[in-house]
Amino acid sequence: MYPGVHLVHTSQYPFRVLYFQSSATLEDIRAGLRDTQAEEPVHIVYPPSLQRLIQNNVEELRLRDRAASMWTTKDYILSFIREEIDTYLNRLKSLRPVDYINPRIETPSGFQVRLPNPVLSFLVDPSTVESSGRLGIVLAEPGQGKTYMSTYLVSQLATGNHGVVPLMVDSSQWQGLSVEDQRSLPKTIAHSFRHFGAAIGWLDGHEDLFLRSTLKADIFRIIFDGFDEYILHNRGSVSPLDVLEVLADLAATTGTRIVITSRTSFWHSNLPLAEVEDFVRERGAFVFSILPFNRENAKNYFDQRIAEETQCEKALQIYDVLRQSDNDLIGRGFVLSLIADLAMHGGSSPHPGYDSARAMLWLLEALCQREEVRQDLPFTAKEQLEVLRQFACEIALGIEPTTELLSLILSYVKPALSSALMKGTIDKLVSHPLLSRERASESWSFRQMQIWTLLLADYIVHLPGSNIRDFVAKVHLSPGAMQDVAEMIVQLAEVEAASQIPLDRLGLLISAMSERGGLVGRIWGEGSRLAGLIVLGAVDRTVRAGSPRTERTELLRKLGGGATIFGITFTGVIAHYDFSGTEFRNCRFERVTWVNCKFTAQSAFVQCEFIGGNAQNQCEGMGSARLENCSLDPDADTMFSVVKTREGKKRYSAEDLRRDISSVIDKFVIKGGLGLKSVAERHLTRGTIATSRHRDDVISALKSKIFEEHEISGVGSGYHIRENAVEAVKFYAANNVFTGPLRTAYEALERKITEHE
Repeated sequence: MYPGVHLVHTSQYPFRVLYFQSSATLEDIRAGLRDTQAEEPVHIVYPPSLQRLIQNNVEELRLRDRAASMWTTKDYILSFIREEIDTYLNRLKSLRPVDYINPRIETPSGFQVRLPNPVLSFLVDPSTVESSGRLGIVLAEPGQGKTYMSTYLVSQLATGNHGVVPLMVDSSQWQGLSVEDQRSLPKTIAHSFRHFGAAIGWLDGHEDLFLRSTLKADIFRIIFDGFDEYILHNRGSVSPLDVLEVLADLAATTGTRIVITSRTSFWHSNLPLAEVEDFVRERGAFVFSILPFNRENAKNYFDQRIAEETQCEKALQIYDVLRQSDNDLIGRGFVLSLIADLAMHGGSSPHPGYDSARAMLWLLEALCQREEVRQDLPFTAKEQLEVLRQFACEIALGIEPTTELLSLILSYVKPALSSALMKGTIDKLVSHPLLSRERASESWSFRQMQIWTLLLADYIVHLPGSNIRDFVAKVHLSPGAMQDVAEMIVQLAEVEAASQIPLDRLGLLISAMSERGGLVGRIWGEGSRLAGLIVLGAVDRTVRAGSPRTERTELLRKLGGGATIFGITFTGVIAHYDFSGTEFRNCRFERVTWVNCKFTAQSAFVQCEFIGGNAQNQCEGMGSARLENCSLDPDADTMFSVVKTREGKKRYSAEDLRRDISSVIDKFVIKGGLGLKSVAERHLTRGTIATSRHRDDVISALKSKIFEEHEISGVGSGYHIRENAVEAVKFYAANNVFTGPLRTAYEALERKITEHE
């Protein structure tokens, strides 16, 4: 029985809520009703699982006489936010994509399915999974249609009769959040209401409780578009695997289904394969991959998008020719849209001798050529493409994409243009198939983000070597955009393989970006970071999976400058290399996970900087590598200490023991000192403790003296801090000092390990 009060102006009207839990029996209901003899109105609330039991006994229990109202949990919670939910749904319905075609999706079972959309089925059909609470992961390349499919899923849930409200989260919503709030997953998710003009004021500060309660009540389904962007945006504050665990726990403990999307390239380059496979297996997560559109998909899209049959046939002809150069790229959703635009405006297929290595650029130029004729533009197709390329570069440099900027670029490309022709050209560009204008702000953008990525990457690839360093040093790219540009640079170099220059050209780019030719001291800029993404991306794309480590290292050295790799910033996963005799000089390693790499005493890091990091057990000899005048933060220092101890290069010290204990205890401490939390058993061995030679001894001792086991709903076995150890753990969290049971556990372990050593 819960007391409540309605507040109306200066008046208060008390009431009570009688809540029956899902395990309640008929006798429990009778007992609860005996406590309703009060003057205040009583509202009965119960979970949907009790619906039949209560409805079948309404008359016998005289519920209509005893209760002011009866609600299921879901309906009762919704009654408090109905107005906001209606506003929210109306905004989501407006997002419904036009000309949407379901892509082929590779399901977790390995089958390729298009209809019914397997991700939608996963969200709304309980029979698609063994238990209701699961995490679904959708992978696709940039421009393949992750966001388009996300808005389709949202609109389907918002307009259908599925009985749930889609809770959409994407990167456009984070701008209004403080940096601290962006690091909080519950705050990021809950901010969706405010972003869509349906703010629920009373949930501020209670986001986690609100989400868990409403998800348990089966009100929402979360669709998180841009998991990779969230991680990159908060790099250093959140770990990809930790966020996955939080989402999987949220799904499991509330019985809901959550879908997240990510670039395939990010997924493979930032998450160790073995750990991801373990996560998917242990948590029962479902991985879906959006595949490139094949010819049948393309035909269906053109039939839906284009009214005239002859234009549909022309679009299919263009598609057939272009896909011969790079089927994966031409099969992406944004490319089909461009082909349709070209066919609808009378475009023709590429002539037999066209440069197939530049198929995408041919497509953009062909669209510009049609605009030259259709709108009588005073710019040739090549001149238009040059304008667009310059515009893409200025945006990358952080210049506001205004009409004034576009006018300046037009004047630069064609200085003799009169003011009248200039104004007329600007007006005609409003309907250009590659550009879009926001009339209110006079702001311009590319109709497809990947057009901007392609033009910028092409500009960088063909810059003179002397200009690369200066240009890249000035660009302002989001982490996600930088990853897309790096991938496109590698792809452009790959498809131009017939010219025999791709690897040499990439090597030149990386050399200029990393300022290999004269860097003094430790200076790492945007160019250094882009160089790291390019070099690792090129190796992963060029050297087939399962190749010897030496083959991967040979290409890495060729691109990175030889036996000495200079001035590059590395992030994500560095996997399957043999660094025997390799020297890294003036490089930066940001939270790198080293997997299955080999080092020797001839391997060296000179004047390098390490921020965090993790070396998996499969790495050989990393403790033998020479560190000369390097800068290591505490986490990186711990990583090397653990590696050296594991390999017998140093004795396991009392300080190592303190760090191992702290790495486990820290998992129970809520950031900001707000309290303590439970931890699932499988999480205890994650992090720096995972590679400690005394991991099992440390965790066993803490289980016996500090932790107490219990079941975590939907997760399985977990631990919380014993009552007699709570104060000691809180004191440690505030002062970094072991006291009470924590000190007892530390001293016992120290004695045991000293004897063992």
